[in-house]
Amino acid sequence: MFKNAQAPLDLTTYDGSGQCVHPDVIAINHVFYDFKYLMVMEPYPFGNDLFENPSLLCSDDGITWTVAPDTDSPLVPPPQDRRGWNSDADLLNQRNQQLALYYRYNSGAGETTLLRVITANGSEWSEPERILTCAISGHFASPALVARDGEFHMFYVDTLRTSINLLKSTEGRNWKEQDLAFKFPNVWHLDALISDGVFYLLINDKHRLFLVKSDDLRTWFTYDKGEPHGECGRWSSLSGAPLLSPLLSPSQTGWDDDFLYRSTFLIENGVLRLWYSAKSSANVWRIGYTDGRLCA
Repeated sequence: MFKNAQAPLDLTTYDGSGQCVHPDVIAINHVFYDFKYLMVMEPYPFGNDLFENPSLLCSDDGITWTVAPDTDSPLVPPPQDRRGWNSDADLLNQRNQQLALYYRYNSGAGETTLLRVITANGSEWSEPERILTCAISGHFASPALVARDGEFHMFYVDTLRTSINLLKSTEGRNWKEQDLAFKFPNVWHLDALISDGVFYLLINDKHRLFLVKSDDLRTWFTYDKGEPHGECGRWSSLSGAPLLSPLLSPSQTGWDDDFLYRSTFLIENGVLRLWYSAKSSANVWRIGYTDGRLCA
């Protein structure tokens, strides 16, 4: 079963607020940094996007996090013009002794640009490299990247068409548009994961979190965690599901009582580990942790 975290994680942000959003966690297993896990997140004190600059944290257990050693914090500095803002960072272990961080930059004029920085040792990062620009920001949001069989997959959200789309690449720089993955009501953000050859997407609809999967990128299934709490969940065809069942919803009175935001996950030994960002009714943005057994 999946329960809301009673309290948010105690995370260090360069602005000192501890408020942050949009986590992405990957297992690095002591490569690049001498830790098991790496998280990129973005400080977001009371929703101020001037501070929304990707920053790195490391952990061995996924609960206690420390600032990545020998790395600038934030890793991506604020835009010099102070009119634009950064957002939507996502990590990709390219499995060729390189770690890549992708993120969006919005100038405030309506477009969005996807940028990439790369490191081979965790301390020296490349200069930002432009990957693509979308003329209307809402058509390209929340990129989530995974690698399989020497090919990179980038899922992203078209918030205007409420769809999840897919790009593919062999080297991470040049991307080709693929078919629409699927439509999803009010889709806002997502994260992607490949586990045992299966694609999993963790979807945020501006309020709650949903989990879907596919082994062929054509037929998708949605996860119903089971009610009442404690019963084993089940998978149902996404196209035939009359009512989507959320994996997690806002709490009634906790730190996450307003809405849930972009979140991230890993599947380890049948357990889904979930780091989720949320906003409170007091406009405080934090990241919490919960987990639960994922039924087959």
